[in-house]
Amino acid sequence: MQQIGTNNASAASLNARPSNWTDGAEDRCKRLGVVSYSAREDGVAAYVPQAFATLEKLLQHPRVIAAVERAGRCVNNEGSAEIVVGLRAMTRTEPGSQDPRLLVALAMTRDVLESEAFAAMCLEAGTDAGEARICLARGARQSLADAEAIAQAAMECFADMRQISHQRRLSDDFSDRLSQAYEETYALFRIMRFMASEGEPVQQVAALADHVCRALPFGFVAIAYRDVDQIVGGLRGRLIFAGSAACGQEEFRHHALSLAARATGDDWTRVLQPAKEAIAAAVGSEMICEPISYCGRPIGVVLAGQKRGTDPMIASPEMQFIEAVADFLGTFHENIARFDEQKAMSMGVLKALTASIDAKDPYTRGHSERVAQLSHAISLAMGFSTEDAERVRIAGLVHDVGKIGVPEAVLLKTGRLTDEEFAFIKKHPEIGHRILKDIIGMQDVLPGVLYHHERYDGRGYPHGLKGENIPLVARIIALSDTFDAMSSTRSYRAALPREKVLAELQRCAGSQFDPRVVESFFRIDLKAYDELLDQQRSLSPAPVVVNDPGQTGEVPRRAA
Repeated sequence: MQQIGTNNASAASLNARPSNWTDGAEDRCKRLGVVSYSAREDGVAAYVPQAFATLEKLLQHPRVIAAVERAGRCVNNEGSAEIVVGLRAMTRTEPGSQDPRLLVALAMTRDVLESEAFAAMCLEAGTDAGEARICLARGARQSLADAEAIAQAAMECFADMRQISHQRRLSDDFSDRLSQAYEETYALFRIMRFMASEGEPVQQVAALADHVCRALPFGFVAIAYRDVDQIVGGLRGRLIFAGSAACGQEEFRHHALSLAARATGDDWTRVLQPAKEAIAAAVGSEMICEPISYCGRPIGVVLAGQKRGTDPMIASPEMQFIEAVADFLGTFHENIARFDEQKAMSMGVLKALTASIDAKDPYTRGHSERVAQLSHAISLAMGFSTEDAERVRIAGLVHDVGKIGVPEAVLLKTGRLTDEEFAFIKKHPEIGHRILKDIIGMQDVLPGVLYHHERYDGRGYPHGLKGENIPLVARIIALSDTFDAMSSTRSYRAALPREKVLAELQRCAGSQFDPRVVESFFRIDLKAYDELLDQQRSLSPAPVVVNDPGQTGEVPRRAA
């Protein structure tokens, strides 16, 4: 008799186990001796467990396929159809399952295994009848009703095990998502805590980009700002990048800044596709593009791409994380803008205060501003950070604020000061310290105000500090103060020539001044200082020289 071919399913396909076919369910069916396998809707076997591999060809017999296909057309997820007398195919489908395949279980009597019909089927399928009987014998029962009950129980058990497996996967997935949510929340918390610390905005945003890149499975995270006036903190027109992109740096920069410039409305595509957006094509992957808003207007974008892992598609949690980062950057920029406004307001008040003090004497107009400029330049030459140098500048600006408590008659006197008058002058550092000490944000400025008349050799005031015991900010201001006093016109003398002033500084290095500060002073560019001085010269009256031998310094009659 001619063998029946098995073209409907290859051996490879029969060995490919469905994802919802669990080890536990397969083992239960094996122990019950119930032959079970997976079939397509047309009845063709799709997967046969290894325990029943002997029956693969038999299960592809047209009678078996036809019976399975008939049973699978049931309306209540379960069906049954006769293959031959004493042998039935029972099927089950999972309600709501996306998998169209059927679970098949065979129910049989012991008599059918010895029947001519069974032997003929084995012969037609090319299956050894003896081996088939051995494989099927354990599941055979005396009556077909008993066999069907056992097969039904096996399928119920199988369905339960699959449901348990499904619930376990859901639980594991939920656990993974919960763990990911915790990690992302903690990462956001760390980012916010870090951004709340002090530092330059550019460095803080760069650190944020690095944190986000390490927290999410992306090859890079970039933050691009538009080139518009409302962006502050040195962020205008900047691209801040963390990670590595598949394209060149300049190409990425061009595309990113161009993208930021176009971020002007709400109709914004938040997932960029390589087929539609140049920057996504350049990096060869989907990208998240989340706008950063300030005062209701986009000021830039957060970009993330080249997702790592087995799933290259961008997921909702990742988009939500980047959205939270963009919202935080908008708030961060708002805080920077407010801080800059408050800083400008505070500096305006300080400048007005110091200008009013300088204006008491037309010959000292602009003195505090020039001392501030010199002190800032010296501190940078000594290696101070930009932020620390700015604090030195503020200290220089307010160094003489205590003169508000000195009688004008003493400040404006052109002749030699009496001991009593000089005692008034010597109080101005301590008066200034008392005025400023309760102002928030001025604590690091106070040493420059209190000690700027101390001398390196210990002969200064108010406390007679010596050498390194004098705060460095005060040593810097002391030199700046004296240089400006000698370089500008006063009521008792004209400004001294530059070469004479420089020679005096060299001569006093190690006695009046810190030698390191003097050395740093000679490395700065005095162009900005000279421009300030020229502005004041046009406003100051001609000097009236008083015959007073005096000394060089803020008050030549005596060092003040």
